[in-house]
Amino acid sequence: METILTVGGIVGLITGLAALAELVWKPFRRLVLHRKSDIERLEEKVDRLGEYVDGLPTASSKTLRAAYEEARRLQLEGYQAQNAQKHREAIEQFTRALPLAETDSQRAALHLLRGNSLDSIGEWLRASEDFEAALRLSERISPAEEADRARAAALGRAGLVYYRRGDLERAEEHYKQALDINRHIENPLGQANQLGNLGNLYAERGDLARAQEHYRQVLEIHRKVPNPLSEANALGNLSNVYLHSGDLERAEQHHSQALETYRRIGDPLGEANQLGNLGNVYYLGGDLEGAEEHYKRALEIHRRIDNPLGQARQLGAWATSAATAAILRGPKSTSSRPWRYSVASIIPWARPPRSPTWASSPRRGASLTRRGDCSGTRWPSMSASVRAARGRTTCAPPCAG
Repeated sequence: METILTVGGIVGLITGLAALAELVWKPFRRLVLHRKSDIERLEEKVDRLGEYVDGLPTASSKTLRAAYEEARRLQLEGYQAQNAQKHREAIEQFTRALPLAETDSQRAALHLLRGNSLDSIGEWLRASEDFEAALRLSERISPAEEADRARAAALGRAGLVYYRRGDLERAEEHYKQALDINRHIENPLGQANQLGNLGNLYAERGDLARAQEHYRQVLEIHRKVPNPLSEANALGNLSNVYLHSGDLERAEQHHSQALETYRRIGDPLGEANQLGNLGNVYYLGGDLEGAEEHYKRALEIHRRIDNPLGQARQLGAWATSAATAAILRGPKSTSSRPWRYSVASIIPWARPPRSPTWASSPRRGASLTRRGDCSGTRWPSMSASVRAARGRTTCAPPCAG
């Protein structure tokens, strides 16, 4: 009898300890067992979290899973290095993976991913075909929530193609539909993406108040769902709106916050872009030495990371700032003091444009969503009230990107 009780007691003790271990272990299981893959780390680094990849990372077919992983790695490296060749290789891999797809959701995901790379290299017609294919496939996906996620992703990407082609009305329609769906299914990253797209669109139209409102909402979401890179990107876009509006103090404040975040997370491209944007702030404020110093530091980073496009932008901005200083200084002046200036009567392009726009073309303006990039931007001059308050007129800055 004693032996039976002893065995029973041991069994009970073991059962109790197992239950206690399960209770303690459960909250930490995912943190310990789930180690981020190279692809997940790249997605975080280039701010591509939340993209629709349903079923592909966990596909039962090893061949499909391997093809997806190789294509996705190439695509993310293409985003990171702004490398068109990487995207072309990714497109080939996504094309090979499509016949291997086992479900409609996987097929929709592959069409969306391939379309993203096609869009990145400027093949908008082919990209549009992929996004429309994904939209059709979403009608056959179940359950309903998964179908909604695929539909929202396809609508948002199709809207981006319309935006690039200059059809802002259809782009806005698609963005709003995607935003409504993401709100319905409570997908915060999807909401942030579409709010950012709408912000870019309103900025393109010159409606800076609505652009600012949408960028603020993006920033709020990324602060609630912590993602330092996305938060820094939102800060950069909001800063550009302040700069367009002539609010140099708030533009400098937000660009500086974004700069510190990029430095903290080790993102040299974002750091270089924000240094260039701060150069724009100093240029608009009349501090040419400060502007040139920031353009120079940005150029050094672009050279270090071997980014020829960034180098070209910074060289152009630096040269323009130096030329402005030379014009204002005059041939006989030897002063090296920081130049506080009024250039609207000296340089024609410094005068306020008749109808200021956010970007010189939809394709160029689309780059604003990446790390505060201002490639191709036409900069309206400061408002008359701000110029009067500062006691000088200002000119449009050279875009540093």
